[in-house]
Amino acid sequence: MHSIPKVQDTPRQVPWSAVGEFERLDERVGAMTVIFGSVIGVNDGSVDWCPDDLPPSEQERLAWIWLCNPALDIDMLPHLEGWVRELVVAYRAGEMEQWWKDAASPPNPAEETPEEPEQC
Repeated sequence: MHSIPKVQDTPRQVPWSAVGEFERLDERVGAMTVIFGSVIGVNDGSVDWCPDDLPPSEQERLAWIWLCNPALDIDMLPHLEGWVRELVVAYRAGEMEQWWKDAASPPNPAEETPEEPEQC
């Protein structure tokens, strides 16, 4: 993949030979598992995407494409949101250690200061 494929052209299986930055694939698979659960299968010779929802969310689809080709990150950034965006930015910046720390202890809404009610 040299560009972001259209929804209907997004592959569900990618051979290892077509995976960018293959030496860091395990790290990306682990991060995707944190965000989306077990939707990635790593087989002998290929990586498979088995989304939980049909159709899958656009964020999950873009994360899958990024997993296979992290070089597309700049093209994807305008379309990414939340944890997926934070993951891609951290990966590109070489800050995965901090991303893993943040993922291990997401903010607890109960610890946030409640907003003051509006005065009438």
